[in-house]
Amino acid sequence: MATWLSLIVSVGHVARADTAVTREHRIKSAIVFKLAKYVDWPQESFDGAQATLTLCAFGKGPMAAALSEAAGRSVQQRQVAVRSIDAVPGQAAGCHVIYIPDTQARQLPAVLSWARGRAVLSVSDIDGFASLGGVVGLVRRHNRIGFEINHDAVQRAGLMIRAQLLELATVIRDSD
Repeated sequence: MATWLSLIVSVGHVARADTAVTREHRIKSAIVFKLAKYVDWPQESFDGAQATLTLCAFGKGPMAAALSEAAGRSVQQRQVAVRSIDAVPGQAAGCHVIYIPDTQARQLPAVLSWARGRAVLSVSDIDGFASLGGVVGLVRRHNRIGFEINHDAVQRAGLMIRAQLLELATVIRDSD
């Protein structure tokens, strides 16, 4: 649990001049990667024991760049593949985790409609994301990043969230 506490840290505004990927993007990316370690997907979500876990980033902005650093790492003995997508449903097939940055808020209704009832861990930093039906909403409080988990969305997705993760989250229900 100590590793989680190190992720829910103060968010600075330190950005390198040569990139649009800020410290905040990297922290959010690390949280998304760590979230996947505490989620169990139904067996039928994968094409076998050696299938990769696919993390999809909606859009091509700095969050997609930060998330791409997880490619090749492993989660629950599965290699992580990362790809950027621009449309659902067409490009979203095979996504186990889908991250929708706040810059893609206009796409939210389409993404949530597509994800509803699918074994997909939807994650976003869009205000009120979890209350709107997303699985995990990243929230910023007092210069820290934490997260909300929507219990109803987890149930609809058929995912199992481990207790260690639930203890660190604010658990809500649809439209709380």
